[in-house]
Amino acid sequence: MIAETTIPGPEDEWLLRVRQLSVGFDDDVEQAAVRRLDLDIRRGEVFALVGESGCGKSLTALTILGLLPPGARHLGGTVEHAELGSLLQLSQRQQRAFRGKHIAMVFQEPASALNPVLSIGFQIMEVLRLHRGLSRSEARRQAIDWLRRVAMPDPEERLRAYPHQLSGGQQQRAMLAMALASGPHLLLADEPTTALDVTVQAQVLDLLLDLRQELGLTILLITHDLGVVAQCSDRVGVMYAGALVEEAPVERLFESPAHPYTRGLLASLPRLGGDGPPQGIPGQVPDPGERPPGCVFAPRCSQVMPRCRVADPPWIELSAADGAAAPQDPAAQASHWDRHRSRCYLYEEAAPRRGRAAPREPGPLKDPGTLR
Repeated sequence: MIAETTIPGPEDEWLLRVRQLSVGFDDDVEQAAVRRLDLDIRRGEVFALVGESGCGKSLTALTILGLLPPGARHLGGTVEHAELGSLLQLSQRQQRAFRGKHIAMVFQEPASALNPVLSIGFQIMEVLRLHRGLSRSEARRQAIDWLRRVAMPDPEERLRAYPHQLSGGQQQRAMLAMALASGPHLLLADEPTTALDVTVQAQVLDLLLDLRQELGLTILLITHDLGVVAQCSDRVGVMYAGALVEEAPVERLFESPAHPYTRGLLASLPRLGGDGPPQGIPGQVPDPGERPPGCVFAPRCSQVMPRCRVADPPWIELSAADGAAAPQDPAAQASHWDRHRSRCYLYEEAAPRRGRAAPREPGPLKDPGTLR
């Protein structure tokens, strides 16, 4: 079945719902940095948004928070929170109230996000006093407690430290403590393990998962690292040139990647005992003003067809069988949260035919079998 828009999820399960969101730096939606994005995030899950740099992942998170960078404009669409309503309709004062208290963000570069002239303790205490109205002494006590909860060594001493006196891993832990101190239920984690060595990266990811269980967090994880996605995500959305091109539970995505771009990302990963070196994707993500007509991935795809260069592919729902289009019986469809869908013409012919297998080789590489 071909679906043009996202099917709404059960009303008691979704926490964040994005519909047809477009954000750009001029008035042309077709050249927007984020184009007609549909996204549902379920309560308590870790949803990973993956793609190369320049695909619009971080801009999506900043838009959710109402923190558009200079020159960026909201061109259309909505961002709905299950409890707060339409986030993009809130006033500046209302946005300041929900940031941190209801939705918090861990930014990509903690060294840049932390204020270099204020101590770590002051910055965490400021959050606690602003959003929870605590006294200075109580805020200090809870700041120490939060540093302890994020496994910061010697939290009382680190409370007096400045960002430059901390290692990269410690800076990231301080950012997590600051983000979670006011008790948000949605955490936007933008590349939380960037520039960390493998050991510290694993510690930070384990910490995130532990805090998710302890605090009942919902996490939107933004990353280009598919290893991170495999380790801690429940569902995955693959983003290319400002739009989602594939969405699936994490196991399905790694076992049966459907979109050529997804297959290319997976083929670029090194593998122990693999057949030859990793295979990169030719070319690069186009700038918003230089996108081609039709499917924007077509210039980089080895399985491109003439129609790909004419019109943007629609969403196509895929069944549990690898590469099979979803059956026509609605009762047999996967649930909203377990479905696998992709935007690729390679699957369109199979869509109207019950159980008919779509092409199994839609990779951007000449030998996509290396992904299996």
